[in-house]
Amino acid sequence: GLSRLAALDGEVRRPVQVLGSRPVNSTHSLYELAVDAGDLPPLGYKVLELVEGEAPVAAPAAARVEGGRAVLENAYVKLVVNVERGGLIEELVDKVTGSRLLRGSGELVFYRDWGDVYGFSLGSPVASSRSSQARAKVMWGGPLVASVRVQLGGAVEAELEYALRYDQRGFDLRVKVAALKDTTGVLALYVPAGRLARSAPFGAVETPADGRFWPVAYWFAVEAPSGTTLLVANRGAAQAIRATPGYLEVGLVRDCSTPKQDKITFEDREPHAVDLRLLLYSG
Repeated sequence: GLSRLAALDGEVRRPVQVLGSRPVNSTHSLYELAVDAGDLPPLGYKVLELVEGEAPVAAPAAARVEGGRAVLENAYVKLVVNVERGGLIEELVDKVTGSRLLRGSGELVFYRDWGDVYGFSLGSPVASSRSSQARAKVMWGGPLVASVRVQLGGAVEAELEYALRYDQRGFDLRVKVAALKDTTGVLALYVPAGRLARSAPFGAVETPADGRFWPVAYWFAVEAPSGTTLLVANRGAAQAIRATPGYLEVGLVRDCSTPKQDKITFEDREPHAVDLRLLLYSG
């Protein structure tokens, strides 16, 4: 039944958010918590004491669903998702620079794929989430973490979960989706004009809000020296991308199951979850 918690870090009281709980037996429950633990060294640890009470968050994260739109906001960004248009991103407002980005992004598009296990051969689009029926629900309302889950049904069945931390200049997106037969499914992003840069697999990126390093498996960025640079990172496998000026497609899922002469085919129409983090940098 605990809902108000804080963490003692020596003499410092740190904020805690209860993300969820489930009973273990008649007297005990297991809690999932988000904690602002302060500085931690690489591979280090810290022991905190949980106490009843509260510790304020100066600029909390928050989420709400209203009027067919889901809104996530903190001190750095404001993300607006249009639920009535299949969970598309209406805009991402960068409060640091005033830029408005990613308008119309977030569409799931499935292209006919005549390739095999060794390569793509993409044809015309056969399905899109733009016309999917969608419903949204606030999963976490802040103050440390806010998230909204958008469930899609119809031509494209998928789950989009947008999450935002209080100290994050950007947001996280988890896409859970399955490929259609003989298709490659992609996430469409309308991005600022700029130079496309990519990393070698496995490395780290410096987070824009606090300058700390975050380990990732793969990243790519659209660099805009005089504006806002958008970086997309993935802690899982490297994602294939297809880019034209102002537009990116990030590969999510793929099925090539129809037998083809002299080609090695495969079947994969099981749901997969892809976790992406989109970060904004000045210049």
